[in-house]
Amino acid sequence: MKNARKEELNGKWKKVATKAVSDDKFKAKLVADPLGMMEGFELALPEEVEVLRGHGNTITLIEPKGASEHLSSEVKWWRVRLAVIQEFGEDEDRHREHGTAGPQGAEDDDA
Repeated sequence: MKNARKEELNGKWKKVATKAVSDDKFKAKLVADPLGMMEGFELALPEEVEVLRGHGNTITLIEPKGASEHLSSEVKWWRVRLAVIQEFGEDEDRHREHGTAGPQGAEDDDA
């Protein structure tokens, strides 16, 4: 992936990640529909990438056969970000299982 494209994606991703760690409602929506929510930040997968949705909001990205190095690199970028979003959801699940609040909930309890 070219540096300019990577910088563009990273800049938009930073906005998504910042909002996710500071806004629990947004984070829940992001976990439920990562690709849809990221589109709101002008982040969209290349059209030639196939998306398979599985159990537990898992998303598998399938590159076309003979994909360019540029496309493969961008798909790798997306896989890493989707894995981070999946971890956001796992963190939320752990908090619910243990009856603890996330970082914002803990602050609210002290008030």
